[in-house]
Amino acid sequence: MPQPDPVAVDSAPLLDRLTRDGTLSRPLRSTRPTASDAKRVSATRPVSDLVSEQRR
Repeated sequence: MPQPDPVAVDSAPLLDRLTRDGTLSRPLRSTRPTASDAKRVSATRPVSDLVSEQRR
């Protein structure tokens, strides 16, 4: 089944309205934490075929 084409949506006004109405709240901290202690995952083989398949 074909997927519909993505449509760009400007969500800033919607998020502002939902925050103003109390439906959403601001995050407790304004910055995201850094993953300084996280180890990077290494692939044991090429993953391009898998990525291409997942994008279909």
